[in-house]
Amino acid sequence: MLTFPKNVLVLLSHASYFVPDEFRDNLEDYMKANNDRVLKNFSDFWTKFLISDEISKDQIIEVWFSRAIWDPNRARNAFDIFRETDFWWLKLWKKPLTEDQKEYLLKNYYDNHHSLIKEKIKELKKEHKNIFVIDIHDTWNLLMGEDYSKDKLKEVLFPELALCDSEWFTLNDEIRKVVDKSFRKNLKLETVWNWPYKYSFTSSNYADKQNWVYTLQAEFWRYLLIDEISQTYNPNVEKLKNPLCKTLTEIWEYLERL
Repeated sequence: MLTFPKNVLVLLSHASYFVPDEFRDNLEDYMKANNDRVLKNFSDFWTKFLISDEISKDQIIEVWFSRAIWDPNRARNAFDIFRETDFWWLKLWKKPLTEDQKEYLLKNYYDNHHSLIKEKIKELKKEHKNIFVIDIHDTWNLLMGEDYSKDKLKEVLFPELALCDSEWFTLNDEIRKVVDKSFRKNLKLETVWNWPYKYSFTSSNYADKQNWVYTLQAEFWRYLLIDEISQTYNPNVEKLKNPLCKTLTEIWEYLERL
């Protein structure tokens, strides 16, 4: 049985589609239709299926609110931290959020989330020299319309596994090679680096190589986790759980030898 290292922190930044009650009525009706299918599609809800029971809940920071109300993987002042549409340019809100509502959401949700990450890294640094932070996402290939008849597959599909270190900003070359080799060996997936995303706010914001804090964003192809059309569980995801846990353990073992 794997003993998961205590100095690895797992982030699930888009793992929820929950919208607070006071905002839910303002969502466009098609966002909530058919068991919230379009709202779910605007999340990475299924990344939870990748998390092994060997990883302590104390080492997982999971955002509990939809990116529809704010995007935790954006800077606080980013132009797109509040979106008006989803990926298929479907309107999210019947009425635009007011500036007061936005500030309320930032103070009560965004600020609390990022304060928690900072405090957790600070806490881990008291006990460990090296910290490895992985922010796990999934990449969608199905553009969902207001109803099933308008669904459309993307013309260019995402890769099976996209890894982002903001073009060598969050990892050095040797660690990057170890990370790539371990993912390929254990998960049996082809890796692509810094495409389609060359930059990630969360991983870049918390990387501190000078002080041995290394970060990585990982984007898993959503079809590996679910059937996107029906949004139902894909049992093959079980083949990824333990290998991912093993990969993170191997990366930690390498960092400990530095």
